[in-house]
Amino acid sequence: MSKILFFALALALLPSLAPQGVHAQVRRMDDATRHVVQGLSGRIPADSRIAVVSIQSDTVAMSEFLIDRVIDAFLDSGGLTVVSRAAATLDLVHAELWFQTSEEVDERTAQSMGRILGVQYIVTGALEGRRRNILRGRFSGYYRLRARVIDVETAVYVATAFSYVRADRHLSSLLDAPARVAAPPPVAQPAIPSPTTPRRPFDDPARYWSLDLSGSFSFTDLSDEIFIGGLTVSGTLAPVRFSFVRLGADFLFGGKDDAPEGGFSSFTFFPFAQYALFLPFPTGHEDWSPGGWFVGAGIGMAFSTFDIGELTITGRTPALDFTTGIMLGLISLSYSIRSDLSFSSFSDKLSVGLVFRFGSMGV
Repeated sequence: MSKILFFALALALLPSLAPQGVHAQVRRMDDATRHVVQGLSGRIPADSRIAVVSIQSDTVAMSEFLIDRVIDAFLDSGGLTVVSRAAATLDLVHAELWFQTSEEVDERTAQSMGRILGVQYIVTGALEGRRRNILRGRFSGYYRLRARVIDVETAVYVATAFSYVRADRHLSSLLDAPARVAAPPPVAQPAIPSPTTPRRPFDDPARYWSLDLSGSFSFTDLSDEIFIGGLTVSGTLAPVRFSFVRLGADFLFGGKDDAPEGGFSSFTFFPFAQYALFLPFPTGHEDWSPGGWFVGAGIGMAFSTFDIGELTITGRTPALDFTTGIMLGLISLSYSIRSDLSFSSFSDKLSVGLVFRFGSMGV
């Protein structure tokens, strides 16, 4: 009889062992998160930008579930701009500030996160158990959901709120989930160029970018015997594959001592522009070639001075250029035929020179 009275007394005293008013305040999860958010929203200035970064619990699954619920409650309350969990996590990973959503962050860490995310306030919190199931070691009965707001500028707490949450089957399953460590989401890595893909325009064997200094000689006409020699300075630009634009100038000196008029000498300055098709030499390597063969045509202007005995003649003559040649390593070899616009006069030019090619296959 005494034992029955003892147990009846114990049962009568059990409600008094719980915190006062708890049973009247225990809410479902959705109602509890709304209650917590209502308590926080009133302390955050309107139109502020916030981020919910972590809610401490036993499992990552539970923490992520609670973060989503708190974010939804803030969105429903309106008046604030809330950064999504996925965007916040990705930004923090890019900034190499990775953390566990199931761990509550301190003030200084929250301040660093807020600056990275561009927000004024950070929300963090925890799910705390009021009673434990001794046999299973997990929370049971009801829980305490607590959340705090940290001012990013000052790193101080500006608001706190809590609510009691009723245990249900869904919450129990989240708490029973394996306490895994969340891995950061994959960060897109910059594409690494293939070894066979040119990384720069200069490294494309089908684009010939170069500077050339050549020695040349020619005859004023294919049937004459007046020798002319000189220098050619030129460069090639290759914005389009398998072709190039060549810009340069000839400096030509000529003469004939046994001319009937008492000697002949000349000087010609010939700036020119050419467009040529270019075929790189095959080497078995898609990213390297020592040179290639080209053929092209262009136009120029000959500024000439002729001294015949005591007579000096100057002239300016437009001319057409037709050229072909090869570039091989440091050596260039080309042959050109030049004509006036009426094709009534011709000259030729043979050039051998040194070439500097830009890019990994050049000098």
